[in-house]
Formats: sequence, structure tokens, C-alpha cells
Amino acid sequence: MAATRSGGDRASGPPVPPVAASLRGRAATGVAWTTVDAVGSRLITTVVFVALARLLDPASFGLVALALVFISLMRLLVDQGFGSAIVQRSELSKGHLDTAFWVTLASGAALAGLLCALAGPIATVTGSRGLAPVLQALSLVIVVGAPSSIAVAVLRRDLAFHRLAVRKLVAALCGGVAGIVGALAGLGVWSLVLQALVLAAVSTVLLWTVTSYRPSFHFSRGYFGELFGFSSKVIGITTVNFLSRRSDDLLVGSVLGAVSLGLYSVAYRLLTIMTETLSTTIDLVAYPTFSKLQDDRQRLRRAYASAVRTSAAVAAPAFLGAALLAPELIEVLFGDKWAASIPVMRVLALAGLAHSLISAGTPLLLAVGRPQDALKVNATIAAANVVGFAIAVQFGILAVAAVFTIRAYLLAPLSIWSVKRVLGFTWWEWLRPVLPAVGSALAMALVLAAGRTVVLPELGPLGWLLVATPSGALLYLAAMRVLAPHQLREFRADVASVVLRRRAKSA
Repeated sequence: MAATRSGGDRASGPPVPPVAASLRGRAATGVAWTTVDAVGSRLITTVVFVALARLLDPASFGLVALALVFISLMRLLVDQGFGSAIVQRSELSKGHLDTAFWVTLASGAALAGLLCALAGPIATVTGSRGLAPVLQALSLVIVVGAPSSIAVAVLRRDLAFHRLAVRKLVAALCGGVAGIVGALAGLGVWSLVLQALVLAAVSTVLLWTVTSYRPSFHFSRGYFGELFGFSSKVIGITTVNFLSRRSDDLLVGSVLGAVSLGLYSVAYRLLTIMTETLSTTIDLVAYPTFSKLQDDRQRLRRAYASAVRTSAAVAAPAFLGAALLAPELIEVLFGDKWAASIPVMRVLALAGLAHSLISAGTPLLLAVGRPQDALKVNATIAAANVVGFAIAVQFGILAVAAVFTIRAYLLAPLSIWSVKRVLGFTWWEWLRPVLPAVGSALAMALVLAAGRTVVLPELGPLGWLLVATPSGALLYLAAMRVLAPHQLREFRADVASVVLRRRAKSA
């Protein structure tokens, strides 16, 4: 994330102060390590996901996807927004950390027990046979993961993303191996449960080996009140985000059944992998970086502009390319039994672009201490999603995907406007750096669409993917070089900043 230019572009602005240069370097390094984390762990999980999709049926995926709706809700309530509060605070004591740790640990045990008790009624209400034992087994993920959120917040606050990256890569690999071995052994849906449990256990163990924080037996109501004043608003945001992003799974699974949810979840999973790889890379670094700049609005404005510009430059070709190549991706990766996921993936990929362009908005509002603004925006989005999904689910999974995408574009200006009020930019200033990336991606897609009709019959799906992927990247870079050469220079400046910082550390 480039808050200011460096290297060959220095002449275009004032010299970068040493503190600003240091933060820029740390942020750029954070982006690099978070990218390693996101790309590496997503690469592993994608390979595992593909292998499991070939070994298992849609009903197994649908059953676990429905169970994970409730697991995700419990994990959200366990954290209670304390992680975000810890990252955001300008002054932090060990008492804050200890208080948050014991509260999350107790909450995790209590909520896991509650979910086990309610597993049977939940299975009855959703009409999903076999859901209760899966929910009860996966509740262990809540208990195992509860002690981790505070340690993760400490590392994020310190921008120690390299430690988080290594831990996540190893955990993803161990969980993936366990899941595949279970599927090969004929465990069916339980291989997916095994994957989740092993991933959570390894992730927690490794986390406590890479952080210096160790909890003491200390709890303070005063510290709790200081953290909860901020975190209570964060948990409101995360709860409405949960409703916005997971209500479709709940409705599809309850109304249309596990098979339909399995087909929907495969298409959505590919979107999630891409979104987490692209947007989360920006978001995880953006929040602590924005928090450190919260008292310097000029630098904060540049940092936000850089985050939007970077998101657009990466997301536009990725999501438009995925929409274009969806038939080949589904056929090559998963096989014919998942063909019904193709149109759903195409529609959801278009939504991914909209979400990536506004993804830096919530981290910025939290960083400047305006969680209430983020809550209002996300609550509006969640309400629109829930109402839209409830209507669309009667018409099938493609209708649900279409509602998700249409809502994403209709309400994107609301998210941008909430940030605009804080930073004071104009609509054109926000749109100007986005247009070259979108225009270049559209040009790439048009050329590839024309070439597909000629090349696909000759090469087949796999051959077309192998040709189209590098060709699309080259076409996009060529278009960007014409439309926005300065963005490519800024990207090189960030890469150079990361390299120089790593060399300085090793010297």
C-alpha cells in the first residue's frame, strides 16, 4: 500500500518523512507477507478443495456448509470484537490483553456447549438429516480456536504478518492432508469435519509458538469496559456482515436442500478463495496501517486511495477472468457432476469485483473510531441481502446469486459515501484510479472471449485454461501500461520497498 510515492517518482511530491517512510515500508512488507499468507494458504486449500470435491458428493459439501453457518456465528460471538479493539487502541496494556483473553476463552467454552445442546433442534428446523452430529463435532473448533483471537490481534497490531503467514500455511497443509486421507478412507462428510478440526488445532498450537504474549490470571472490569466500548460496535458490524454473507447458505440449505447448497457453495467457495486472496490481503494490512495514521488525515487519505487503487488493479482482471473462464474451471477442477455451479460462479464473480473495490471502507471507518458509520452501512447491506435472498431462494440458486450481485453494485456507492464524509474526496477522485484497471480488464476479457471461439475447439478446456491465463495477464498488463503507467510504477515502488526492507533486516 503506497501512501506516498518513492524511488523514481519522488520528484513529483515532497520528501517522505522518515516515520512515514518506515510505516510505508512496514505496510508494504505487511502486504507482501499477507499476500504470501493469502495466496499460499488459498493455493493449498484450493488444491485440497478440488481433491475433496472429486472424492465427495454435493450433499456432503452442502451438509458441512450448513453446519459452518452456525460455527461461524459462534466464533464471531466468541471474539466479541476484542481483536479489532486491541489493534485500534493507541495505548494498550497487558491488562487489556489478559482481560480480553479470559473473556474470549470463557465465551468459547459456553457457546460451544450451547451449540452442542441445540444441535438436534437446529437439524429439525432446517430439515437436514445428519446435521446434529456434524454440528456437535465441529463445535470443538470453537473451543480450540477461542484462545487464538487475542494473540492474532497482538501480531496484527505489530504488523508481524510473517509469523501469521507461516502459521496459516502449515495449518492449511496439515488440515488438507487430514481431509484427503479421510476421504480416501471412505469417511465421507466426516473427512470435511476432520479437516476443520486438524486445521484449528494446528493453527492454535503454532500461533502460541510465534507470539511472545502469555496470559496472566488477571481480569479487570475497567479494562473490559474500555475494550467493550469499541468492540461492541465492531461485533455489531461483524454480525450484520455475517447475516449479509451467510444468510444465503442458511436459506438455500433449509429451503432447497443439501445438494443445492453443495452446488451453490462450490461456486461461492471459488469466489471466497479469490476474495480472501485479493481483498483480505489489503484489509488485514489496511486496518492496522489506517489505525496508525488515524490522526494524520492527509496521509490517511493517500493510504486509502492506494488501497482502492491496488484492489482495483488486482481484482478487475481476476474476477472478470474468472467469470469468462468459469465453464473450463468447473469442468477441469471438479468434473461434470458440478456443472450446475457454472452459471452461479459467473454471476458471483461479477459481485466479487464490487466487493473488492469497497473492501477498504470498513477498516478505515474502524481505524478512525467511527464504527457506528460502518455499522449503519453494513446493516443496510445485510437487510437488503436477507430480504433479497428470502425472495430469490424460491427460484433457485442462480436467482440467489443474481440478487447478491445486483445488490453489491446498487449499494456500493453507500459504502464509498461513508468514507467520503470522513476523508473529503470527490466522487471523481475515487473513480479516477479505478477506471484504468476496469477498462484494461474489460479489454482483456473481450479479446479472450473472441479467441475462445477459435481456440477452445482445438485445445479443449484444459488447453484453453493454460493458454488463456498467461495470455490474459499479458493483455491486461499491456492495456494498463497504456492507460495507467503510473500505477505500474507505484506497484514496482512497493515491491522495491519490500525487497529493501528485507535486505536491511538480514544485514
